[in-house]
Amino acid sequence: MPKLNNQQNQQYEKIANFLRNEGFRLTEIRLSTIKVIIKLDHPTTMDIIAELQKEYKNINVMSVYNTIDLLLQKHIIFSNTFNGKQICYEIATNKSMHLKCDNCGQVQEIKNHELDKIQILNINEIAKNHSITADHFKIEVHGTCAKCALK
Repeated sequence: MPKLNNQQNQQYEKIANFLRNEGFRLTEIRLSTIKVIIKLDHPTTMDIIAELQKEYKNINVMSVYNTIDLLLQKHIIFSNTFNGKQICYEIATNKSMHLKCDNCGQVQEIKNHELDKIQILNINEIAKNHSITADHFKIEVHGTCAKCALK
């Protein structure tokens, strides 16, 4: 099982405590699935299963899918489809932004400290104008990276 650094371990504990307080069973596979999603960079379901199979010989794949569904329903993780085919996952934050080159497929995640520069007030105002109270948002920007622009 991948080792978590201090920040990742804090995320893990926060998620585990939330689920425990919500009354969900925290099985070994469920907890390990959460660790894998925290540790890996935008893993797909197959990435998660492959990582878990390193530790567990006979893994119940449905347990992994059910855990992913639970984490999505509780807004603990986001799902993204950058190439239009594979779904990948990341731990949910109150703001998320990715830049994708439509030529080579490179995806860059913009970190929270950079997102702080965005006028979040405007996003909240737009949501409010449409009778929605925003608690998180995702932005996906598509374009051409510098490398592809030179070709």
